[in-house]
Amino acid sequence: MSLGKKLYKSKAMVSVQFVIDFIACILFLNLYFQTFKDPLFIKHFTPQFNDVLDFHLMYPQNLIVYLMAVLTPAIYYGHIRGVVLYEKGIVINRGLPFFNMAIPYSMIEKYEVIYKKYFISIKRKDTQDEYMFTVRNIDRAVAIFDQQGIKGDLGHASAGHINSHKKLIFIFFVLGVLISLVQYSGFVGEIFR
Repeated sequence: MSLGKKLYKSKAMVSVQFVIDFIACILFLNLYFQTFKDPLFIKHFTPQFNDVLDFHLMYPQNLIVYLMAVLTPAIYYGHIRGVVLYEKGIVINRGLPFFNMAIPYSMIEKYEVIYKKYFISIKRKDTQDEYMFTVRNIDRAVAIFDQQGIKGDLGHASAGHINSHKKLIFIFFVLGVLISLVQYSGFVGEIFR
């Protein structure tokens, strides 16, 4: 199904990007400082930056885990993933790329601005499902929906929808702490040795 030319793409909000990037940096620093406590590092290397790089090139398991479990999701969820509005429909990224959902504008019953200038919700005609997503420029998204003749409501703040953003930040924080504990424990190093 061709949705036409791309009109607008919205990525994660700046505050969410900041939190994700901050956690990724903290975990990188944790990896860096935990390297100095590794028995192999103590035995064969000196505590210098170049030796830390050499160590992670020689024993890459912790670096690979960091890249796969922290950095790749941080880049994807913080800077790539988003909602794309086209001439004839919208594509909502629901996590991984193969979960993307394309919805033609003809299947959208209505939209509602849920929270100030960040959250918007659309309701499908056929399934009555409701999808919420963030946009950085709510005026642009509303203008596109209005051009397509979709009825909308500029709405009011809804506590249930606002809490979903807090839950996302909480999930990233908890996952960051868990990965930090795994790095600190040396569990990954023991598995690969």
